[in-house]
Amino acid sequence: MKKGLTITIFMLVLALPMLSFGQSIGMGFKMGPMMQTMQFMLPMGSVQPFIGIDFIGIKGNMETPATTATTASETDISASLFIPHAGLKFFLGSGDAKPYLFGNFFKSFASIKAEVDGTSMLGEETEELAKDLLSFWGIKVGFGGEYTISDHFSVGGEWGFHMLNMNATMEQDIGLEQALETEIKAGLKNSYVAFVVNFFF
Repeated sequence: MKKGLTITIFMLVLALPMLSFGQSIGMGFKMGPMMQTMQFMLPMGSVQPFIGIDFIGIKGNMETPATTATTASETDISASLFIPHAGLKFFLGSGDAKPYLFGNFFKSFASIKAEVDGTSMLGEETEELAKDLLSFWGIKVGFGGEYTISDHFSVGGEWGFHMLNMNATMEQDIGLEQALETEIKAGLKNSYVAFVVNFFF
């Protein structure tokens, strides 16, 4: 059960939605790979700090009708990730068309639930393992270009690189008051391109 859950969670992380959004004092929208993002930026000349939060959620429900041999049952499964991030954007020029470099750090916080008729089907240890596997951290770096159309609107393009890491410890009781402890480590790296739209207030 634990091995199957580990593989399922790892595949979930690999299949994170390939869409991201941003916001600025103004706000911006980024269409490109990896996670759904809301981001607030503060223009400060050539340096632009930003913070934001990503959210990913899945939910499923299965109802099994009663038969002559079994009773009816209902299974509810849900998982959610809140992923705050913070970083800096460095503009390398001035004028309407400006290239830039950027980097940020992100950390996820997970919530997971799997119940049959209101009773957990995971158990406390397995649920904690699932949360640990989904509680990853990482960095994103890259470069892009931005073209200012007006004081309140700009567009651009971006190339970036994600590096994501996760780790967890799984304990199995092997009898004689002994436990087998297995450390799980995994990583994900991917590059992306994005189209960027910014609105400034």
